Amino acid sequence: MRVLFLTTPERNLSNDNHQRIPQAFTDAGWEVALERHDSLLSEGGRVMAGEFDSGSFDLIWPVGFGPRHTYLDRLHLLALMDQRRLITPALTQLTYHGKAAWLQYAPPSIVSKDPGRLEAWFAHQDARCVLKPLAGSYGDGVALIERAEQLRRMATDDQYWILQRFIEKIEDGETRTLIAAGKVIGSYLRQPAAGEFRSNLARHATPVGTVIDTNAQHCVDQVRKVLIENHIHFASVDTCDGYVIEVNVVNPGGLATLESLYARQFTGDVVDAVSARLMSSRPWQESDL
Repeated sequence: MRVLFLTTPERNLSNDNHQRIPQAFTDAGWEVALERHDSLLSEGGRVMAGEFDSGSFDLIWPVGFGPRHTYLDRLHLLALMDQRRLITPALTQLTYHGKAAWLQYAPPSIVSKDPGRLEAWFAHQDARCVLKPLAGSYGDGVALIERAEQLRRMATDDQYWILQRFIEKIEDGETRTLIAAGKVIGSYLRQPAAGEFRSNLARHATPVGTVIDTNAQHCVDQVRKVLIENHIHFASVDTCDGYVIEVNVVNPGGLATLESLYARQFTGDVVDAVSARLMSSRPWQESDL
């Protein structure tokens, strides 16, 4: 079995997936090749990664978006590959990474570029809200909105925003669950730092071991079904108080955290789950969902 990882190491500073996951595949006996995202090219009807023919690999795994200014160009090349070989199909990654794709499972929300529409929606909530850039990550640009003047100051019309009902229990933390090829790999709780409402580890949240409750399990099961139906083979889902807060289908962190918290190896579980799915010729069954 051969796997090609596309990485841009200097852009993968939020986690070590670009090192951890290739090493786990090597340890499992796979032949592993590493190339940069921007090494993709099309020549003679073949999509290449440097000197490698992408068609010669059983699995192709882009780790993260890579350089943002060439992402849409590379997406066209990824879409020319056999989508069954990609860890997540190219167009599926584009549509399901965004926050808007999961709003049916999220707290009450509005997505708009119009500050007036956002303010009008906020006026009817009678509750605190959270303002998030639609395309943001790591908690950047996220603000807790308690008054209309805050929203007026922050929600400029130069981008799309999500305005979402604030979930009070989020101050106790969010639960992150990693899922590989439809299999739950593990979960942990991210507790915000003092005076902080964001549960991102980049915002100094504290990870602790946890057993997910019934509400979180229901959220995970809903997301897992969507992941399976859309052939998304590696993702994380963040949950709180019966709501999905975020889903990451591009380069979710958490493997190193799981291994640190529970003192056992989890990355090999990802390899096992993905390998089993690739080597199975049967389509997804109702029991998988």
